[in-house]
Amino acid sequence: MGNRLRFPFPDSKLSSNSRISHRWLTREREAARTVGYYITKDAKLSFPKNALLELSILICPPDRRGRDDDNILTAFKSTRDGIFKALEMNDKCVRRTILEWGEIEKNGALYVKLNILK
Repeated sequence: MGNRLRFPFPDSKLSSNSRISHRWLTREREAARTVGYYITKDAKLSFPKNALLELSILICPPDRRGRDDDNILTAFKSTRDGIFKALEMNDKCVRRTILEWGEIEKNGALYVKLNILK
């Protein structure tokens, strides 16, 4: 598995299609950032500060309901911010993002892998 990290499936409230006003989502965003931060810190990952990275995300939905990958990526943004805060890097270092669909998993999950681009 290497440096593949498991994150909870993003809260649907954080989707760009959510009907909730974005100004009321501060608590959900902060919770997602915190989860991203601590899961990444616990994994003890580190990269050179000037590294350019590839971000690979395996989406394992909680059920068969149709979902758009762009909405999942939007809902994952706060978690991603927590990941890069833990790495002490700016997420602008991501030069390639790969999204793949996996199998249905109870409660859903996103598996994230970071690699240095060569």
